Amino acid sequence: MSSPYHPLYLGGFALIFTFLIRYGIHYNKTFSKAIVVPHESIVDAEASLLALNPPYCKRVKVITKGTSPEKCIAIGQRKDGFGMRYLGVMSAIAWAYHTGRDYCHIGFITEETRHDTNLTEANIVPGYPIGSCQTCEIGDKGFFNQTFSKDYELSALFNPCVRRQIREAMEVGFAKIGITEPIGFKEDHINIAVHMRRGDVLQELGQQWHARKRRMPMEKVAEIVEYMRKKFAGEKIWINIFSEGEPDDFKLLTDGHDDIQLQLLGPEGMMVTWYSFVKADVLVIGLSSFSYSAAMLHVGDQIYYPKGYWRHFFLPPKEW
Repeated sequence: MSSPYHPLYLGGFALIFTFLIRYGIHYNKTFSKAIVVPHESIVDAEASLLALNPPYCKRVKVITKGTSPEKCIAIGQRKDGFGMRYLGVMSAIAWAYHTGRDYCHIGFITEETRHDTNLTEANIVPGYPIGSCQTCEIGDKGFFNQTFSKDYELSALFNPCVRRQIREAMEVGFAKIGITEPIGFKEDHINIAVHMRRGDVLQELGQQWHARKRRMPMEKVAEIVEYMRKKFAGEKIWINIFSEGEPDDFKLLTDGHDDIQLQLLGPEGMMVTWYSFVKADVLVIGLSSFSYSAAMLHVGDQIYYPKGYWRHFFLPPKEW
């Protein structure tokens, strides 16, 4: 018996299906119509789309017992700081979302860590229970490279649904360690957070070549601060410089200005610093996965990265 569908009809259906997959179709029952958002602008549209509480957002199931590589993903342990480790977790969740698999959380349970990461807090703040994940597909840099690289479009893969699920879990995790507010921000001001990586970079300058590439001169930070003042001229701004060192080290930034303060919290303030990056109205990331990872979950209006000094492993999304 011949098919009732003409080949031209089948070709048309295939073309429409390809279009919807490429541009992303999101159905909202409130308006009883489809919202089509090009992947290039999906992050720009995040606030308005998520305000509708769209039912199209599927969720990655978080499991505590691995099943099989075809059904679940985990991110392996690695010797690194909190930012890189959390980026690995976020990328695994994003990859699980796009491949239709579950996520199993191994956690940061090795003592071989860098930058004085507080392992107890680091295991809590992602908001996921630690599971037995040995039978899942376990990646180290694998999922990270697949999700955050030039071969993929960050705004599409790390889409509003993925960001929202990770943020929700993160908020629960941070509340468990008593962090629910950023530090040093002022009401009725545009709160600008600037990450200036110094501490470990200054210690490593004579030892590791990559430390030199992660150090941004004080003069460059001063240029960034002045740019912010000009950009928001006439508005009330409050600039927080998150870094390490002594106040006298930052006189070039602070002398003669009353719109800036230093947050020299050190390793013990790592988590509240990261949380403040996420919550800032404007975030200027440093040459570090620490602030880069926060930028991926940033809830403010604008993210900036230092062009000409960006020598890290990641590409900035198009909207930065």
